[in-house]
Amino acid sequence: MFYQILFGIHPYAATFDGNDGRYKDCDTVEQCIENGLFVHGSKKKYISVLPPPHNSFKYIPKTLQSLFVRAFENGHSDPQKRPSIDEWGKTIYEIVKDNRQTILQVSPLPPVTPNFVISRTNFDFSNLMVGSTASGSFSISNTGGGTLSGTLKTNKKWLKVTQSNFDTSRNKDITFYIDTTGLPFGFKDTGTIEIQSNGGNKVITVNLSVEKISASALSRFRWQFIPAIVLILASLTYAIGRSFVPLALILFGLGFVLSKPLFRYQSSSGKNLIVPIWVIAFLFIMIAIAKNESPPQESSRVQFTVKAYKDVNAKVRTWPSGSADSLGILTIRKGETLGILEADGDWYKIKVIVNGRDKVGWIYKSLVVPSESKSEVPPKKSIAPYGYDMVPGKGWVPSPAPTTPAAPSQKATPPRQPEQTSFTIKIQSSPSGATVRVDKKTRGTTPLSIVLEKGSHGIAIEKEGYEIKWDIIDVDGHGKKEFYFALERE
Repeated sequence: MFYQILFGIHPYAATFDGNDGRYKDCDTVEQCIENGLFVHGSKKKYISVLPPPHNSFKYIPKTLQSLFVRAFENGHSDPQKRPSIDEWGKTIYEIVKDNRQTILQVSPLPPVTPNFVISRTNFDFSNLMVGSTASGSFSISNTGGGTLSGTLKTNKKWLKVTQSNFDTSRNKDITFYIDTTGLPFGFKDTGTIEIQSNGGNKVITVNLSVEKISASALSRFRWQFIPAIVLILASLTYAIGRSFVPLALILFGLGFVLSKPLFRYQSSSGKNLIVPIWVIAFLFIMIAIAKNESPPQESSRVQFTVKAYKDVNAKVRTWPSGSADSLGILTIRKGETLGILEADGDWYKIKVIVNGRDKVGWIYKSLVVPSESKSEVPPKKSIAPYGYDMVPGKGWVPSPAPTTPAAPSQKATPPRQPEQTSFTIKIQSSPSGATVRVDKKTRGTTPLSIVLEKGSHGIAIEKEGYEIKWDIIDVDGHGKKEFYFALERE
């Protein structure tokens, strides 16, 4: 208080920045006090703007200067180092007793001017809704003397301030507003609030992005989301009815792009239900396409035919089992010829049409062939049923009763040797000593002889400092049995 009485300004009031910018955020007197920034202390080298009233400090007696330094510099963090009331009284008494008319020996004092400090210079408003409003505020402080006055103006129509001028000797709060009415979805811009005063000029930056859509603004996008709904319905139709995958996905993609603005819509509770709806629709299309896809057919050639001996409605199964899923009911007329793709015990594999699509399924054999009858062709290609012989013109007839065979007149046929299923191969590399991995398993180092099962195998040759060699080799006993790999340095 004594300092302010003498000089008309707070002992910590100045603009601090410094070469390294360590105190550039100290915009208020309170922040300067917290950081111990006494204008005549050891940190005065960080001052970028010193209000003129502080210059009178050098005109007061040295004894009084030292008391101020002890109070605001040495005693900033340690109150015990601050001068006592007695010390202040004695020092001032001695100054007056020495026939000094005034403590300040200065003629005349420089004019007192205001110093302009602002609390914040940048604002970010992102993800605002179309048609919404937002507000912000900042403080203007006068850390100098006199009265700080000035004007405020903005450079954008969407940015407004509540007042165009100000007049204060201390602090002043300024409020501004943002109005996104009439701004398009996806709008991004930067505006400024320019402040001119008798204590200096400042510019505040305001960044804006409009990335959400309110319910009231959806009507502006009807030309987009109505076609989008038509396209999604069309893609569902193709997926369910025809399973025309390319066209269904193209239609869905077009609908997705057209309705993209809807993904930014938020209800009053802050929730967006558009995105989950589209995700569910996409999953539904994928399921519909998957269900309509034909399973791979193992056999589509007719092996033999049978004629139905009665009218019957046969349930077509997906597998030769009574517990398998049903593909539908097939109506078979008496005398109708059926092409059998395969026989498996008491089941026949046939081709049927389900919902306009070719399907392969199984029917129970006794539904079309009586148990005592025999089909014109064997149920398993050329394999004869047990107890029957093929007679030209008659088909399969029961085999004659077995008779005791005479003593064999020739040597018995030797048993058939089992087919070889594994083979030995040799793997070499240059340089040798490389690690060999077969089907991702380490098998040793080159040169290496190993036994592999018949078929294709993935092989990798690795050696430190060399590039890895990859290959697929076929092992069948008739082809290549030695493999050589030339390694190249990395």
